[in-house]
Amino acid sequence: MSGNKVSIFQGLFLFFYPLLITAYIKHTTYHLTL
Repeated sequence: MSGNKVSIFQGLFLFFYPLLITAYIKHTTYHLTL
């Protein structure tokens, strides 16, 4: 059970991490262009 929970958390992390990076890059570039 615990191992399955860890794998699910790892999958969510791998799914959301690129989204957070892209959002951060868009945020910084948006403020730099202003």
